Amino acid sequence: MLAPAGLLAVCNDHFTTHMQDAPACTRWMRTRFAKRFPSPRRGMRDIDERKALDAGFTVAHRSSFTHLVCFSREEFIAYLLTRSNTLAALQRGDQAEASVAEWLGRELAPILPDGVSGQFLFKCNLWLLR
Repeated sequence: MLAPAGLLAVCNDHFTTHMQDAPACTRWMRTRFAKRFPSPRRGMRDIDERKALDAGFTVAHRSSFTHLVCFSREEFIAYLLTRSNTLAALQRGDQAEASVAEWLGRELAPILPDGVSGQFLFKCNLWLLR
């Protein structure tokens, strides 16, 4: 429920596939990971003036920014297991979570060796609707 003078904040924060100072990560995400776990149809759409108006809102503010998130290999694997790509494969029963985690561990070892953490670039889109 939104008060008549209230604002609705809509935030979409997503991983860009880039790891700071590690172009090998982007290549791996776009080739090895994307081939094994293709993106499912999501139906996600950005908010724009027309969609806001159709829903009875106006766009009061719109911005985007990037930020870094630090992950060890184990943390990055845990994150990748929550992405729609891997969740779709798990829900279809194509693979078990343990085997996906093992594959990710082997694949990511050269990019994120033991004891190393990477800085991963995320982009956030923010809309304030009135």
